[in-house]
Amino acid sequence: MGNPVLNRAVISDYRSIFQQWGLIDSQGALAVKPLQDALNKAISEHDSATATDLRNQILGRLDDMTMQQQNFNILKDDLQNQLKGFLEYIARPGVRQALHTGSIKFTFSNLTVQDMLKEDFVSEVDREMDQLLEHYRILIYW
Repeated sequence: MGNPVLNRAVISDYRSIFQQWGLIDSQGALAVKPLQDALNKAISEHDSATATDLRNQILGRLDDMTMQQQNFNILKDDLQNQLKGFLEYIARPGVRQALHTGSIKFTFSNLTVQDMLKEDFVSEVDREMDQLLEHYRILIYW
């Protein structure tokens, strides 16, 4: 399960997260405040397409400010080397069989899937997650 949102309020304030991590100062936080406010509004209105676009804009702006190549792991900016082991693991026949992927080749960023999941971006899954965890083992990744 990728990016499950159990509590939207905890994770939607990206500028505060980057400021608390020490990656931006108060001026950087002010620079993205209009985008952050617009994102909060889109989420409260359940406008998934706008919210997804604004989230991407905020993260792009924050990456530019912090000179991060990516925001998956701020402690190690070299994403390619981080993914090498994962890509080798996910290609193992036993893992592919367990994930029921068949002959579909793994791609790190699938825009078709991302587009289909936009509605999920503004949805919270805490109730559904509780039910699933009672009956299944679930891999949660972000």
